[in-house]
Amino acid sequence: MAPHAPAPVVTTAAQAEAWQADLNELAELWSRLAGQHVSLGSACACSVGGVTLQLADFEQDIIDYAIGQAEQARRDDLAAWLQRHGREGAREDGAWRVSALLEALDRVLQQGRALAGEGAPADLLPFTLARLGQTLRSFARLHG
Repeated sequence: MAPHAPAPVVTTAAQAEAWQADLNELAELWSRLAGQHVSLGSACACSVGGVTLQLADFEQDIIDYAIGQAEQARRDDLAAWLQRHGREGAREDGAWRVSALLEALDRVLQQGRALAGEGAPADLLPFTLARLGQTLRSFARLHG
C-alpha cells in the first residue's frame, strides 16, 4: 500500500490529552518493568545457566510485534515509521529501545503533525499506543 500523505495527527484537545495520558502511563510502566527479572514457570529465570533475563531484553520483540501488526494490516507507512523510530538510540547490542519509540511518539503528539518532514501517518498514535499498551500491560500483569 502506498504511504499516506502526512496529515495532522491530533484532531481535538481531548484526543491529545487522552493520548498524552496513555503515553505517560506506558512510559512509566516501561520504566518500572524494564529492569525486572523474568520468571519462567515457578522460578526466577534471572540466573539460569548464568544468563540474566530482564524485560528490557524483550524490547526488540515488543517493537517487532507492533511492526508485524502494521505489516499484517498492510500499513507499510506505519511499519516504516516504527522501524525508523524504534532504532533511535539503539542499545549497544543493536536492539531497539521501547523508550526511544515512546519518546518519538511523544514528539509527534507535541507537534501535532508530521515529524520534521518525515510524515507521521495520521493514525500512528492510536495504532501504536493500542499495540504497545496491550503488550506492556500484559507484561505488567505477568511480571509486575
